[in-house]
Amino acid sequence: MKKKTFISFLALLCLFGSELYGQVASPPTAGGSPEGAPAVIYGEINSFHDYDSLTVQIYEQYIWDNMALFRPITLKVPVEEGTFITGTSHRQVFSIATPPISRPSHISIQSENGYLLKDNLVFPGDSVRALWDDKKRQVIFNGPSEQLFTAQYRLSLIDNAERFGKSRSINTADPEELLARDNNRMLLKAHSDRYGIPVHIGPFDFKGHLKELEEGFRSLSKLPGLKYLDTLSNISQAGREILTADYIYRKSAHVFNRFFLLYSYAGDPSRTSMVNDLKDVVLGDIKDLRLPDISKVTQLYSAHFASHEFNRLKSIELLEGTSAHQTIMDDYSGELRERLLTYYLFRESKKMDNGLERTLASLETIRGGWYRERLLELVSGLQTGTELPSFTLMDTSGREFNLDSLKGKTLLLDFWYTGCKACISYHRNTLSKLEEHFGGNPDVVLVSISTDPGKQRWDKSRSQGKYTSDKLLNLCTLGTDHPLVKHFNVFSYPHQVLVGKDHRVYRTGGIPKDPDALITIIERIANGSQKDTLTTIER
Repeated sequence: MKKKTFISFLALLCLFGSELYGQVASPPTAGGSPEGAPAVIYGEINSFHDYDSLTVQIYEQYIWDNMALFRPITLKVPVEEGTFITGTSHRQVFSIATPPISRPSHISIQSENGYLLKDNLVFPGDSVRALWDDKKRQVIFNGPSEQLFTAQYRLSLIDNAERFGKSRSINTADPEELLARDNNRMLLKAHSDRYGIPVHIGPFDFKGHLKELEEGFRSLSKLPGLKYLDTLSNISQAGREILTADYIYRKSAHVFNRFFLLYSYAGDPSRTSMVNDLKDVVLGDIKDLRLPDISKVTQLYSAHFASHEFNRLKSIELLEGTSAHQTIMDDYSGELRERLLTYYLFRESKKMDNGLERTLASLETIRGGWYRERLLELVSGLQTGTELPSFTLMDTSGREFNLDSLKGKTLLLDFWYTGCKACISYHRNTLSKLEEHFGGNPDVVLVSISTDPGKQRWDKSRSQGKYTSDKLLNLCTLGTDHPLVKHFNVFSYPHQVLVGKDHRVYRTGGIPKDPDALITIIERIANGSQKDTLTTIER
């Protein structure tokens, strides 16, 4: 079938898709229906830009949007010029027919200019026709699944409008110094006079942020988007419930981010009393978040439930000392526990000294299925005692560099990417100290590995000296799809791996940030007094 004929067929399918798939796509049940059905999207783009192709990602199991973790089905979809005879002249057209999906899923459509859809809920058998009009800055949906897609688009507009209307703040220890610099005072006044948008500049106001945090937790039950969701009558109950859950849990992430910021600030030894203030003010709200009733089935299909519950349990752990991991094991059961446990271990295992052991123990409670497969992948990246396979990366001159050439030396591999603030901090506080200590030691090599997607970005960041230095061996993977990144399941940054002289992995993740402690470990590996252990797993 020719491409243009196929696109025309898909356009008709979008208009009659619910008739064609009506008997296949039934309301969701736990686990989904085994046969499944595709979701179909026919798209038109009215833009000043030329689109060559689009990248489509379909998550049947959405826990986290990090592709290095839960690799979605990925399609490369061509974009073609519209024609006069089809009424699409001066537009670009594309068509997407996903592989059959058996449960509520999430889909993203990305171009080189950004996302057309981001984490949109989609059901088996959904079909929709969509126009992305860049010139008029609007998106229009039509077809059997119009209401579901329109609801998500309008919900994003409500969300953006709420954020846009909030005042802005800049925290600085010396507001006067900042305002006196580079004509900032005049610029701020002119901006305020012209646009009426207040910008608060001042020292970090812990009490003010604490009050906003308390209000944030209590506002989750009365978010503006909830009123809109209550008006939806033309989409299924399952669709409305999942959209509600996704919306609330996504908004809660912003509130928890503020909590973790305040907790980090209060964790300074000179401010320990602030932790008690946090506990007094918000612990009760965190334990008993007043949210609409959301069923366990809906929680399974929500894109953001796992991250929400992780944030909630982690906050309680920080304030009370109770184990988030143990709470998951005690308070949840079935697939919901497996889902939360998988998310928790991917987030935390590489930060733990006993991350591998904790993950192996958790595997005993998950006998099969998708979650076990993901945890087995995680374990393979945590394994120690195995020989580092042969990997080729790019060096600063653009040539290939094979890690096999470093056999016989003790290695610290440090993975980072441009824009990672924690990576800057790690280089400043830890790696630079190791540079000084091991600078004249030919038997220890500190390897800086950037996962930036292009050499130009890597070169620029490298030259700034914030993420690395020319004292290190600088290499680049040119993206997160590199086999080395996948081998170690690198998904949070910075990430370190220790390799012994025999080229066997001593430790991946859970490596001390204290430079003195790390120097001791590296020296013991280098002189052979620190032995690695071989871990094995049953599949």
